[in-house]
Amino acid sequence: MRVIARSTNAVVAAPAPPARAPAWRKVSSGGRRDLFEVDAVSAKAREKLDHAMTRQLKQALEGNRGRGGVCLCISQGGQTLFQQAQGFTDRTHLRPMTVDTPFDIASITKTFTATVVLQLVEGGTLDLDRPLPELLPKALVAGFDPKITLRQLLSHTSGLPDYWTDGPHGKHHDNAFVRAFLKDPDRVWQPTELVQYARELKTVAAPGKRYHYADTNYVLLGLIVERVTGQPLEQVFQSRLFAPLGLKHTGMTHGPGQRRYSDQAHRYEGKVDLVDVPRQSADWAGGGLVSDTADLETFFRALGTGRLFKAPATTSLLLAHPVDTGDKDVSYGLGAFEVDLGKQGQLWGHDGHGNSFAYYWPQKDIMFTGSLNQTENDWWPMVEKAISVLS
Repeated sequence: MRVIARSTNAVVAAPAPPARAPAWRKVSSGGRRDLFEVDAVSAKAREKLDHAMTRQLKQALEGNRGRGGVCLCISQGGQTLFQQAQGFTDRTHLRPMTVDTPFDIASITKTFTATVVLQLVEGGTLDLDRPLPELLPKALVAGFDPKITLRQLLSHTSGLPDYWTDGPHGKHHDNAFVRAFLKDPDRVWQPTELVQYARELKTVAAPGKRYHYADTNYVLLGLIVERVTGQPLEQVFQSRLFAPLGLKHTGMTHGPGQRRYSDQAHRYEGKVDLVDVPRQSADWAGGGLVSDTADLETFFRALGTGRLFKAPATTSLLLAHPVDTGDKDVSYGLGAFEVDLGKQGQLWGHDGHGNSFAYYWPQKDIMFTGSLNQTENDWWPMVEKAISVLS
């Protein structure tokens, strides 16, 4: 099984299953979320984990072929079970990669954006079933189906095309946006420009009928957040997420308030270095954040335990109506993937282009965070092996 966010563009039917409580929590009568009763990992299992993960990291590094350092952190209840990094942050300065090295988290950003949207829903500023023309200027969303709702944007069931991947394609299998994107590395993209490219593509399906992963959905969500708050998206992130949680190494990689770190890991797409290239501003609300393993763990644990919302029901919304993605055992909620592990439970979280990942295993209270910093690789075998060792 492989969960790679940007390449997850399968088009499958999206029926509306009955609402259910998220698999990662039990809710007590007092309304507080309680962790599953879990046993601490034994010293013997931790030793086995250390050997297995060291080998897995080495294999992942070899798979990067000299472009991209790798890191992995596994924790249980805030206690570190394994943490290690291998390789270098870049090919020029040869700085050693560490578990504290900031890296582009790409589409993990979507869970941050979704969290802010759900906070605004909880506060009454937004409504999940409100149609798109009531959320953004009509001129901006002209040509999009007016029945598209906020909920459908969050769950990738709007039927909108992805400006990154959907056709028509040229002789190099790229569309008009990608050709413009590659032509000018120094271009700083505006979100409304991305919407314009999406508007020129053919609609995938009627709203609510199919799952189709598209960054277009999250660009629109970012614009909605900015419109209803009257603040830039990065400022909303700062006031609602980063500051309250003490996330010191998380921020937007481009635009106002951008965060730059001298030791930031370089993310590669094959042989192409994506760091410090202004055109990557095209990721924005769907993939524009940089972070590190510690900040990602803090954020996802806070999200899972309800610290970012006032009501337990809001946390439940994240995975209340999972939609089949077309990948075996993988569904998508309102901003997060859920991976069915069978008898071992579920993982929930997100991953991104470049093989960054942040997934929580509630049945064991275990968090996996890290990155391979290379698009032409696969993070899943590493986490799959860890699950096998810890089961």
